[in-house]
Amino acid sequence: MMICGATTMGLIQPHFIPAAHDHGMPQTVAAGLLALVGIFDIAGTIASGWLTDRVDPRYLLLAYYVFRGLSLLALPVLFGPEIEAQMVAFIVFYGLDWVATIPPTMALCRELFGASAPVVFGWVSRRTRWERRSWRSAPGSCATSWVPTTSRGTSAGRWRSRRSRLPAGPPRRAPAAVDTLSPR
Repeated sequence: MMICGATTMGLIQPHFIPAAHDHGMPQTVAAGLLALVGIFDIAGTIASGWLTDRVDPRYLLLAYYVFRGLSLLALPVLFGPEIEAQMVAFIVFYGLDWVATIPPTMALCRELFGASAPVVFGWVSRRTRWERRSWRSAPGSCATSWVPTTSRGTSAGRWRSRRSRLPAGPPRRAPAAVDTLSPR
């Protein structure tokens, strides 16, 4: 979750509109693009929940954070006074990935902590709020935020791919419809 809060609430929420405006985009247009992120977020979270029932959540988190980091590396060159197709592609992808980390994180909490998972997940989510550090040194300069945050996303993927302390566990299958709320 350390990367999650830093790359969403710590970077995009406070810096997207000012950074777009610094590159000539009207603030209302940038705000509209940020609103589109929220719309695509709904579909991404639902799809992530479905995938979490079928794929090891560790691998989902690996993919989500690596692709999030890579997309954030591309974002500064996508800013401009007009909305280009590449910016729309970023908005769609980033929206799908925005809160997609929640279902696999909850699944890992449930796997590791059993019945205490909701409490642990609450503390993990609280930790995300502590990561909301924003740095903007001057208009036109979000580099002090972008560079360290994007490197967090890609390095999280490299770290996870090398880490093998937790066993992968048995293959996951979709739970029965009536069994989705009971503890596993």
